[in-house]
Amino acid sequence: MDKNERIMNCWQILHSDFSANEVLTNMFSHISHTTIDTFVNELCQYKSSNKHNIEIADLIEQFHTKAGSLSEDICSRIHELRGGANIILMAHQPNIFPTIAIIEPIFYLVESCKLAQERTGRRYVPVFMFVDYDVADDKRFYKCAIPIISKPYTKHIRLSIPHSTRNDVMFNIERPPLKVVESWIEEIRVAAKQFTKNSCYSSSLNDHFQEVRTLILKCHSNAKNFSEFNEFILDAIVNHFWNMSVLFYEGHTQYLLIGKEFVDLINSQVNVNRLFNEALDILNKEKISVSMRPRQLTANRIWHYQTECKRRCYGLCDSCDNLSVPKTQPGYKLPDVICDNILDHLYIGKAGAVGYYKQAEHVVVSNYVQSTMFADSVCPQLLIDSNGIAINRLRSDAETFFSAEYIEAFQDRQNSTIFFCACVGFEKLKETIKTMLFGSNHS
Repeated sequence: MDKNERIMNCWQILHSDFSANEVLTNMFSHISHTTIDTFVNELCQYKSSNKHNIEIADLIEQFHTKAGSLSEDICSRIHELRGGANIILMAHQPNIFPTIAIIEPIFYLVESCKLAQERTGRRYVPVFMFVDYDVADDKRFYKCAIPIISKPYTKHIRLSIPHSTRNDVMFNIERPPLKVVESWIEEIRVAAKQFTKNSCYSSSLNDHFQEVRTLILKCHSNAKNFSEFNEFILDAIVNHFWNMSVLFYEGHTQYLLIGKEFVDLINSQVNVNRLFNEALDILNKEKISVSMRPRQLTANRIWHYQTECKRRCYGLCDSCDNLSVPKTQPGYKLPDVICDNILDHLYIGKAGAVGYYKQAEHVVVSNYVQSTMFADSVCPQLLIDSNGIAINRLRSDAETFFSAEYIEAFQDRQNSTIFFCACVGFEKLKETIKTMLFGSNHS
């Protein structure tokens, strides 16, 4: 690459022509970003290991049992998984009132399973792992956006998390009081009423809103913590209302199992760090911008969550000893994002993965570490760049009725899916997203 060329990030590189560069081709070649067909074609060629299907199936069954969503279709998918079906995986934090940016990749997750199965005759199941062991300081965990008519045209629904618990893990954050949840529901109602005023949706607004209200209150009642509240809502949208039969489970429960693969990776952290730095060096030399920084070779990148102090940490703290030493008291070992991606291959043995564009940097680096360290082929991966919901897909008169500022706010991909469901109903939103992603002739 010419030294005078402008610096691009990993996502931009995927859209550029680097075919003449063997190093970049090897690092980026397994990532699809344009059409689902390219991704599915690679899925059909890839042979996954399905290493721990039974254990993963047990965790999935546990989640859907406590969520109250262990339907016949979910049970059938779990049975397929136990029988050796291939896993196509998506993983993300359990965000409050999930955004369109998270919903869209789920449609690709389900569609890719369907297409790969049709083309190969092999079984594929869509699996979503909640990264509920991330820290609660991640703003998407506790804050989401809905568009409003007046300035600033966006309102944020949020849970106030005390600074003293911001570094706590997500699955340890308390469930919000019912009074707070009721106030969120009212904010959604007001925003939905503004959008549907003088439209074909105004007469059905109350029915759609009541469905949303019932869903939120049921999930609040079933949840024991805030993470579960968020998880149950996404599960209900995707499986109860949209019947997509996606299998969910909580990531921290997987790391209670701490199998041989995780132990081996913990013991190989020097090598992981060396290859991590090597990947960054290659990207930097190619003038590709990365936000990650080099690591000390001896740096520990495995968190430990101690059930007594309710924190996750690296290395030493007031109540934890060296994290590479097995614990005698209850606790979890939790991987950072690079080790997490590698463990998806080593422990789960996934056939493919679906995510969104901001994960490109982590995916590229972890793919390099994995393929170099274990001499294994990297599974195909599909990264999505969501554009949000165009307002004229829902209202043909929108451009004359609403201000340009509201239209821009409405089309933000970080808007809550729950808001759209309250406006037009679950089924209409599902049809709109499917048409937007796959075309009007999609079945």
